Parts: sequence; structure tokens; C-alpha cells
Amino acid sequence: MLKHSDMPLRVNRTNCGFTLVEVMVALVIFSFVMVMLFSSFNSFISTGQAIAHGVDYNERARDVFRRILDDLTDMYVPESNIIRVQSSVDGLDVQSLQMTGEKRSVGGETFSTLEFACLSALQTGRSGPSGIVHVTYYVRKNSRELFNLHRAERPIGSGRNTDPCSDPVLAENISAFTIDFIDAKRNEYQDWDPDKDGGQAAIPRALNIGLTLKSEGKEKVFQTAVVLPIQGQAGE
Repeated sequence: MLKHSDMPLRVNRTNCGFTLVEVMVALVIFSFVMVMLFSSFNSFISTGQAIAHGVDYNERARDVFRRILDDLTDMYVPESNIIRVQSSVDGLDVQSLQMTGEKRSVGGETFSTLEFACLSALQTGRSGPSGIVHVTYYVRKNSRELFNLHRAERPIGSGRNTDPCSDPVLAENISAFTIDFIDAKRNEYQDWDPDKDGGQAAIPRALNIGLTLKSEGKEKVFQTAVVLPIQGQAGE
């Protein structure tokens, strides 16, 4: 026969959950870890973008300086036998065979220009009757309210005109293009014109070229120095 006990039934309760304080502490720790991870990831992305921009800047500047150096390497120097080449072309201006440079105002900013004669007939496909082309480096304003560096090439003595809009762009979105001309006595000039009073030689001894590239509000300055070839007088 079953006997009924009047003793109350006791239930053993175990810890099967978390308290509110424990949950809040866990959330705080989790949030802290996520913030640290996000900051590290964001720093990694920023560093990667900075490296990519730096590589892009360097490649653009290198291409510009390489093109200028190639043209200067092929430059004709008036003190050499170029005078005899000039005299064989009808109507050829002696001034077109000299190097000139000056500061010009473009869109409220000041940029350098460089003009000289060389053999690098890239844009026109062929040179003029003298076998020489006139190369000009100049700056024009673009649609982004910044500036582009252009390279113009015109045959000398051919009478051929070319639309400036067809001149190739060497560098987009620049904020500065400067050239300092250095003579044999190491004096620096911001412009160069052998026909002006002052006794300047036909070409300087060296050029200091500066280029500032701009992208997404950031600027990077590049500079290079080019020593020009010096040839002797005709007949030497």
C-alpha cells in the first residue's frame, strides 16, 4: 500500500543561463574587439590605397620626365652644324632652332613652357623638309578645373598647321610645372631667350624640372635635373 508523505517536493535548480550583467559585459567586450578589428582593417585599406596612389604618381611622373629627356637627347644645338641644315630650307627661321622658355599665366596660375627643335617626330609621323621638328611643352586647363601638360610637335619648314586640341596629354590633373634654366656660370633663370639682351647662350647647361601631380585633394611633387648636350662650333 502506497504511503503519501506530507514533505514538500524539492527541485534542484542548476545555472542554465546568463545574468543581465554577464550579457552586458560580453557585449562590451565584443564591441571593443570589433572596433579594434575595424580600425585595423580600415588602416590596412588606407595604407593599400596610399601605396597604389604613390605607385600611380611615380609612374606618371616617370613617363613625363622620360619623354622630356628623350626629346632633349635628340635636341639640335644651334652652335653645331644645324646652321648648314637651316640654310638649306627655304624660309626657315633661325629662331625656331633655338631653345626658349618662359612663364605663362593659364587659368589664373603660372606655368613654365619649353620650346626647342629636335628629331623626335612622334605626333606628326614624319618631320619637315629639314628633318627637324619643333617641340613645345605647355599647360592647358581641363574640365576638372585643374591642368594638363601637353606636348606639341610641329614640322619645321613644312608650313603645316596642327590643331592644338590634338596635342597629346603627357600628364593630367597637375597643379605645377616649373623649369629653371641654368647657364654655364650656374646662374638660374625662369625664362630663356637667346635673342634677348643679356648675352644668354643658345642653350642652357642644365634644366631643373618640377612637376606636381594632384589627385583626390592630394599633391605630390617631383623634380629632376637634366644636363643638356653641349656641341662644339661648326667645323670643330
